[in-house]
Amino acid sequence: MGLTDDDRKAIVCYRIEKAFHTLKEAKDVLSLGHLSLCANRLYYSAFYMASALLINHGHSVDTHAGVLRLINLYFVKEGKLDKNTARLLNILFSMRQQGDYGDTFDYEKDEIEPLIKKTESMLSSLQSLIGTRQDF
Repeated sequence: MGLTDDDRKAIVCYRIEKAFHTLKEAKDVLSLGHLSLCANRLYYSAFYMASALLINHGHSVDTHAGVLRLINLYFVKEGKLDKNTARLLNILFSMRQQGDYGDTFDYEKDEIEPLIKKTESMLSSLQSLIGTRQDF
């Protein structure tokens, strides 16, 4: 059973809201010095917005790798999204993986802090492709 237009719009709106709330979480945990958790929240913020973009365009994905692949396939290859934006999504994914699963690994604040602004910019780019300007 497919999604109705209203269902799709509701899910997209929810994911956008979740992306902005998760970005706020990233900022909050950075201020507390939880760097791996900040990297995690930055990735999920970007992931939620990327999945909102895909859902908005009728694409369904079940995995994180699938989201990354479809963003590249439908938005980067078609010239709708800057390669650097997609690259940042991949970097955040790798950082999340390393931070969550790396046993002897820690981030430094100067690695993580600049990613806040870059992630904000990414969210804006992805949201503009959705065609909505909600801020939460």
